[in-house]
Amino acid sequence: MLKILVAEDDDLAQLGIKYILEILDLFEFSIFSAMNGSDAIDHMKNNPVDVLLLDLYMDDYDGFTVLSVMKNLQLNIPTVIFSATEDVRIIRQALNLGAKAFVSKNSENEYLGNAILSVVKGQEYLTESTRKTLQINRIRKNDNNSNKLLFKEKELIILKLLMDGMTSKEIASYLFLSPRTVEGHRAKLMRKTETKSMLELAKYVTTNNLKLIGKA
Repeated sequence: MLKILVAEDDDLAQLGIKYILEILDLFEFSIFSAMNGSDAIDHMKNNPVDVLLLDLYMDDYDGFTVLSVMKNLQLNIPTVIFSATEDVRIIRQALNLGAKAFVSKNSENEYLGNAILSVVKGQEYLTESTRKTLQINRIRKNDNNSNKLLFKEKELIILKLLMDGMTSKEIASYLFLSPRTVEGHRAKLMRKTETKSMLELAKYVTTNNLKLIGKA
């Protein structure tokens, strides 16, 4: 009996996923629902989960933030991204953050079942069309200099404090924010800079001569 957590903020989509899995009848399962990323994290921290089906665009924590927080908390739960996006850059970011599979909501139903079976076995899963799209549209990081990123003031403040070695909890106390809010900003910074660790993020700051804000 697979315990599947569905993080999806649309009620109809939640019902649709259950309906798809029932029709496929590939395995026995029980489904638990989370209507936003924050609830999904809380559920995974307190309950056994075999597979996470994750939408990328939700209120509160989005899917990218969920993946980042999971990594920080070492919640090693196989994750299938089930999203309507066809944006190659977005798909790559999700995979870089630890997702093991990506299935478009516009795909055939069987792909979702195959993805779940694959990640449970410790395997990655991408449809052939997604693999080809990722290969053809691979982003060349050497060209990033022609596309400078813009950062909000709060992001630069938090980035400076992270570079100073402060933890998310310490930053939250310092800026009178919740730790979750700080973790959200941290995840967005990594997503925006296409980095996967604090070491890579620090290297990005140095390489791009990013001017940080020293105090709030």
